[in-house]
Amino acid sequence: MELDTLTNEHVEIVAKYFASRLEKKTAELLELVSEDIESHSARDGTYKGKESFKKYIEKVKPEGKWENPVLSEDNRTVIMRGVVKILFVSVTVKSAFTFNKDNKICKINTSKA
Repeated sequence: MELDTLTNEHVEIVAKYFASRLEKKTAELLELVSEDIESHSARDGTYKGKESFKKYIEKVKPEGKWENPVLSEDNRTVIMRGVVKILFVSVTVKSAFTFNKDNKICKINTSKA
């Protein structure tokens, strides 16, 4: 079950998630996500479950320039915006992080901003 209202604590968790991702600290990163994590991006596809997600983060390197995470206007997700290169073209994207009742990241949806 997803949380209806997020707080600055969730923003800090996303910041820690991204720092772990950049530093390739896979074990630390996996502590922050739920067993049934679902990650989707138009470029990289959909990954469901912690094992599938682990393979994804080990295969796909983080790239681009990213802003600090912020709460969405409705406080239901934490948003990170960034600019990544796709086939040598700079594309502005945003990742929306959703949390479960255990304060674990349960969904990450990355799309064009």
